Amino acid sequence: MKPVLKAGTTGQVKLIVRFPNKTTPDETQTSNQVSAVGTNVPPVASNVVTVTADANPNFTLAKARTSGTPVLDQDVVYRLRTVSNVANGILNLTGAVLTDTLPPGAVFVSASTGGVHSGEASGGTLTWNIGT
Repeated sequence: MKPVLKAGTTGQVKLIVRFPNKTTPDETQTSNQVSAVGTNVPPVASNVVTVTADANPNFTLAKARTSGTPVLDQDVVYRLRTVSNVANGILNLTGAVLTDTLPPGAVFVSASTGGVHSGEASGGTLTWNIGT
């Protein structure tokens, strides 16, 4: 804007802000108000503008057999994946636990990336802490 705003004219400036993607919780609200002062006028305040963040942990789970043929006494390998569906307006997964229940009769062999088996040797569940 110009140093002098003449009577009867309008001045305009632009302000751009950003809510950090992947860390701003859903429904976070912020309010903003601008004020102006001048040497020959009292302070003036604008209306309050409120913005509400729209962010959700938007992901899907996928499970696929990656190797091994379901033959008796042979290992079968599965891949479990979390897949982000969008690049913006999402949250990082925090405190998330992935759980997979083994089918009856399946014997646990191993799990990667900190997977923990609980239950009997046959069946049981596997858990992974994936959002830490």
